[in-house]
Amino acid sequence: MKNYTYLHFLLLISWVFMISVPCHGFMIKHMLMESESPPPVSSPALKIEVKRVAFSIFSGIISGSIAAILVAAMIRCFVQYINRAPILKGPVVFSPKIDPKTLRLALENENQLIGSSPNGTYYRTSLDNGLNIAVKSLEPFEIGSPETHNKGLKRKLQQELQVLAGLRHRHLMSLRAYVRESDRFSLVYDYMPTGSLEDAMSKVRLNHLQMGWDVRLRIAVGTIKALKFLHFECNPSVLHYNLKPSNVMLDAEFEPKLADCGLANLMPKLYRSPNAYRAPELSQNFRYTDKSDVFSFGVILGVLLTGRDPLEPFFGEAASGESLSRWLRQLQQAGEAQHALDKSMLGQEVEEEEMLMAVRIAVVCMSDLPEDRPSSDELVPMLSRLHKCAGIDGNIEEFKELRIAVPVSTYKEFVSITTDPLTKKQKIDGFSIQVFEAVVNTALSSPFDYKLIPFAKPDGTFNGSFDDMLKAVNDQEYDGAVGDTTIRYDRSQWVDFTLPYSDTGITMMVSTKQQHHKSTGIKLMPLIKGLVSAALAFCFVSALIFWFVEFKNDKSRQSQAPSGTNPPGQRSNNDDYWRRETLRAIIHTRLVIVMCFLVLLFLTSCYAASLTSLLTAQWQRSSVKTIDELIQRKENVGNQKGSFVPRLLIQRGFSESQIYTYDTEQEMIDMLSKGTVAAVIDETPYLKVFLSKNCNKGYNLVPSFDLHAEGFGFAFQKGSTLVQDMSKGILKLLDNSVLADIQQRTIGNLEACENEPDVTDLDSNLLDFDTLWILFAGAIGVIILVIILYMVYLGTTCDTVRRRVAFPCYLLPHYQERKN
Repeated sequence: MKNYTYLHFLLLISWVFMISVPCHGFMIKHMLMESESPPPVSSPALKIEVKRVAFSIFSGIISGSIAAILVAAMIRCFVQYINRAPILKGPVVFSPKIDPKTLRLALENENQLIGSSPNGTYYRTSLDNGLNIAVKSLEPFEIGSPETHNKGLKRKLQQELQVLAGLRHRHLMSLRAYVRESDRFSLVYDYMPTGSLEDAMSKVRLNHLQMGWDVRLRIAVGTIKALKFLHFECNPSVLHYNLKPSNVMLDAEFEPKLADCGLANLMPKLYRSPNAYRAPELSQNFRYTDKSDVFSFGVILGVLLTGRDPLEPFFGEAASGESLSRWLRQLQQAGEAQHALDKSMLGQEVEEEEMLMAVRIAVVCMSDLPEDRPSSDELVPMLSRLHKCAGIDGNIEEFKELRIAVPVSTYKEFVSITTDPLTKKQKIDGFSIQVFEAVVNTALSSPFDYKLIPFAKPDGTFNGSFDDMLKAVNDQEYDGAVGDTTIRYDRSQWVDFTLPYSDTGITMMVSTKQQHHKSTGIKLMPLIKGLVSAALAFCFVSALIFWFVEFKNDKSRQSQAPSGTNPPGQRSNNDDYWRRETLRAIIHTRLVIVMCFLVLLFLTSCYAASLTSLLTAQWQRSSVKTIDELIQRKENVGNQKGSFVPRLLIQRGFSESQIYTYDTEQEMIDMLSKGTVAAVIDETPYLKVFLSKNCNKGYNLVPSFDLHAEGFGFAFQKGSTLVQDMSKGILKLLDNSVLADIQQRTIGNLEACENEPDVTDLDSNLLDFDTLWILFAGAIGVIILVIILYMVYLGTTCDTVRRRVAFPCYLLPHYQERKN
C-alpha cells in the first residue's frame, strides 16, 4: 500500500513537470511579447493565436500524462524487481523432522525405484533418523528450452509450492520439502506403503488384493473431504487440476491422501490428465472450476464401484458410449446399474443397495454440464450417509484403528503411563484417559477402534512439549491427541479441539515460612512500630494535660485566695476556697486518668489476645502476594516442562532465565524448599491436585493471580468429524454426572486442601495502628472536649494569666457583663 501511494505521488509530480516543460517556452515568449508594444492584431490573426495557445496547452497535458505514466510504470517495475522473492537454492524444508543436509545426502545415494510415469520418476529413500520418504522427481521444462532459464517462472513455481506446503488436512499429502535443481524439481512426501489407488485397483483386477465395499466407501469419502477442504476451506480456494487414481495415495489402513494438488496448473505441459478423467467442457477451452474436479471425482467413484479402468479398450467402443461416464449413465437409465458393479465386492443385500445409490451419485457427478453437478460440500453428506454403520452424522473414521498420541504428564492423576516388568506391556490410565474411554465406549452410538501411543522418547520422557505433540498430529503422524491438553487459540492452527471436559486456569502457588514459638522474641511480635509510637504519643499528651490541670504556683494561690479573717470557731474562707479548688482539680485529673487507663487497658487486652494466639499456634508468612512483586524483584518462578505457560509469563515481563522447569513433583518441592524459585505458576488443576496430596505442608495458592484458560480438551486432525462426535459425547457425560464420578475416583476432591485452616497468618495477628485508630481517635476527642470545658471554666471564673489562655471565653456574654 505504501508503494502504491508513493507511485501516485510520483505520478502527480511527473505529470505537473511534463506539462510545465512544453508550456514553459510559450509562457516566456508570451511575457516578452507583452513587455513590448505589439502592433494591433486583426481578428483572424487573434483567432489563430488563441488556437495555437490552446493546442500548446493540450499537447503539453497529453505529453506530460504519457510521460508521467511511463515514469510511474518504470518506478513500479523497479520496486517490484527489488522486492521480488529470491530463488532459493538447495533443499527447502517444511518439516522439522527433515534436516536439509541429511536430505541432500539421501537424494545423492542410491534409492529404491517404486514407479515411473510420463510425469516423472518415483523412488523411496530413508533419512539418517529412520524416516522413510517418497521423492517425486519431475522435469517440468524440456532440456535446452528457454523456460529452463526463465527465473520468473521458477520463482512462481517456488511461491506456489510454498503455498501448497502450508495445506494441512488428514486426507492431503503434505509436501515436506522440495529440491530445485537446474532443470528439475524433486518433491518430498511421506512414504505410503500401500501406494496409490491405481496400484491397489490393479491388484484387485488381478485378484491379488481384496477390497470390500467398506474400504472403497472410506476411500471415496476421504477423497471428497479433501476436495471440500481445497474448494471451500482454503483462502484462496485451491483446485486440483489433475484428479485421478494415481494421485490418490493410500496408507497402511487404506486411508486416502490426495497428492499433487494444484501442480498441474503450475506445470501444464507435464501434467496432462487422460481424457477419461477430464471434464467435457475443458475440451471446448472453458475455464477450469471446482465442478471440473467434481467430474474427475465422479470417474474415480465409478472406478471404485465397477473395478474397471476407464482407459481400457472397452470404453473406446461405441457400445459403451466411448467413456465410463456414458456407460454408467446408460445402465442407470435402463435400470441395469447392478450389472456394472464389481462382482468381487458383492455380498449382502444392504450393501448392494448402498452401491446402487453410489452409482446414482457418480452419474450425477459426471454430468456433461457443470451446473448439473453437485459441489464437493454437498457430496460429503451424500456419501457419508450411505453406510448405516457410519456412526453419528456419517462418521466413516470408525473403520480404521486410530493412532492417538498421549503426553507424558508430570501429574500422574491425569495421565499415567506404566510398564509391566514381566509382560513389558504399557498401561495408560488417569482422569483424561478414563474420560476419553467413557466417551468412546458409552457416549457414542458407534464406538471406533483406537490405539493409545505415548508421545515419548525411548527413555520414557516427554518428547518435546504439548505443542510438538499437536504439530505431530497436524503432520498426520497421529490421528489425535488425548490427555491434559489445554485448549488454546494459537493451537487451533494445527488441530481441531473438542469441547472442554475440565475447567482450568493459571494460578500461582507459594511456599509459606512456618515457625513455632521457640524464640522469646515472639513476645514482642504482635506490636509494630506504628502502634507503639501512637501509644507513647498518647501517654505524653495525657501527661501534658494532667500537668496543665494540676500545676499551680504559690503566687497564683496567694493572689487568688480571698482576703479577711474569720472569728474564732468559724472556718476560714481560704479553707473553703482551697477545698473547692482541690475538689475541682481532683475531678478533672481523674477524668484524664480514667480515659488514659481505659485506652491502655483495651490495648493491653488486644495484645494479650494476639500473643496467646501466637503462642498456641504456628504462624506463616507468605513471601509473595502478587505476580507484580515477582516481576519487580526479578524473582525466579517454576513451571511444568512442556507447558504453554512460559510464553504467557514472558509476555507479562519475565525473562527466559527466570523460568525454571521441572519434570516431577519432587523437583518442584525441591525448588520451593531450597529457594530456587519464589513461586510456581502452573495450571490450576495441577496445583490443586498437588495441594490435595500435600495438605498442611506449607503450600498455598495465591488468589491475587489467576489467568483464564479454556480447559482441557481432546485434539484431532483438521477436518475430522470426530471433533463434533466427541463433543456431543462429552456433553452427554456432563448431563449424566459421569465426569464428576470419574474425577472423584481418579483425582478426588480438589477443594479439600485449597486453604489450610490450622495455620495462622502472622500478618493477621499483628496489632497495628490501622486496626486500633478508632480507639485513639475517641480518647483524643474526649480529652479535647475536657480541655475546651476547662478553658471555658477558666475564662468565666479567674482573673489571672489563665484568662489569657482562655481567650475564646471573652466572647461569652456572661463574661462581658462581669467585666463591665
